[in-house]
Amino acid sequence: MPIAASFNDEFDTRWFGWVNPADKAVRAARALGDEVSAVATTWAWPSGYLTDHPAVGEIATGVAPSGLDSPASELLASRSHRLQTVDAALYASVKAADESMLRDYCRELVRRLAFSCIDDELSPVAQSVARALVGRQWPRVEEWAALGAEYDTAVILAGAQRPGLDGLENPDQMFSYAKLFVHCRRLEALLCWERYGGDLADVVYAAWVCGVRLALSEFVAT
Repeated sequence: MPIAASFNDEFDTRWFGWVNPADKAVRAARALGDEVSAVATTWAWPSGYLTDHPAVGEIATGVAPSGLDSPASELLASRSHRLQTVDAALYASVKAADESMLRDYCRELVRRLAFSCIDDELSPVAQSVARALVGRQWPRVEEWAALGAEYDTAVILAGAQRPGLDGLENPDQMFSYAKLFVHCRRLEALLCWERYGGDLADVVYAAWVCGVRLALSEFVAT
């Protein structure tokens, strides 16, 4: 899943989802006053933006993900979980929570994500998966497969609208991409229960970037 941190309204409005991902990361760091000496990215081509700033070396491009057993997936002091990059306090609460309570919390996030907080309705298969998860049931194999196929298609559609593919800033394309991005994250929040090693912090992250934000302490209090 891509990172979509809320640095400030001006930054997010202009650079949300901008290609190349390395550009986004470096721009984000600089927006926060940090310096970047080198960057690696899954994007296949070098960055013109980084070429204009020689202090940032592209040490690798086209880096393919290698699965959960890859050293790149290990969280170190210098490598944060995505949720930690956008809400460190929430991430700490999630990691400290009892697993049973965390699952109930994530079910509530799924309920809001699927049925309560966003105008656009999910597909029937996505709603069926969401209902099963919220109801403490496990979706059928066929439902997971159909949801996975829907997600793969949604990612392709979002990628085709990703801002910056033509090197230009286009507000209409940004609006279209933002809607597709949120749709992908909604599906991802469901698929996280089956994929990605079952890391529920990914469910919380996917909900967070869709605007479904609930402090764990507030959930426990209710």
